[in-house]
Amino acid sequence: MLRARKYVENVYYRELARELHAWGYRIRNRSRGDFEVEGISDETCERFSKRHKQIDAALAELLQAKPELAAGNFEDLRERLATAERSRKTRDFGRLELQRLWHEQLSHDERDSLRRPKPFRSLPCLL
Repeated sequence: MLRARKYVENVYYRELARELHAWGYRIRNRSRGDFEVEGISDETCERFSKRHKQIDAALAELLQAKPELAAGNFEDLRERLATAERSRKTRDFGRLELQRLWHEQLSHDERDSLRRPKPFRSLPCLL
């Protein structure tokens, strides 16, 4: 199951990208295997990329405590830290509460641009 985790992650990203594409969003692939939605600023992406910062901080702390690990594979260490820390993630927030928290972190212009992506083709009629 652990070996299949990367495969499952790739399937998830592919399906998510396919659905976003169907709704008229363009995506840009990233080197780490995921993607970003075009039209969303790097600043906005960075603001919501808290998990990578947490993992980077945990890695720096680990390397300070155990400098001998610096000769190892950083990607493997990051993956282990991400997995170990994942179980601590707060699961008490419902969907509406998460949406409210995300909404509060966006400026008016950012919220507006997220509501109306720049389509590269016509969107399907929902009415």
